[in-house]
Amino acid sequence: MALAGRGMEMETSKQYYRVDRRRINFIRFVFEAYEGVAVVTTIDASKGLIRLAVAPGCEPVAREVMADLGRSILIEPAQSDNPFLNEPSRGQLSEKPIVNKEVS
Repeated sequence: MALAGRGMEMETSKQYYRVDRRRINFIRFVFEAYEGVAVVTTIDASKGLIRLAVAPGCEPVAREVMADLGRSILIEPAQSDNPFLNEPSRGQLSEKPIVNKEVS
């Protein structure tokens, strides 16, 4: 994302998760409360696939928020940059979700 009038680019990291589909809006609202940390995008609501576009330097905060939410709702990192190719897995939220660095 280019900053208007400054000629600078900021890199966001993309983190993909499979979550309880009934809780997608809740997760979105939580990140809205953490203004500027991440933007939640629904990839496939029926499968509970979401993407976090995390602001530079905010990756630890985003991981901590997701880990904390994962104590009460189903949250799993997707296994690749293309979450549509992955079968659901069983298990706990890992400490390091799959991260895809992109320049937006």
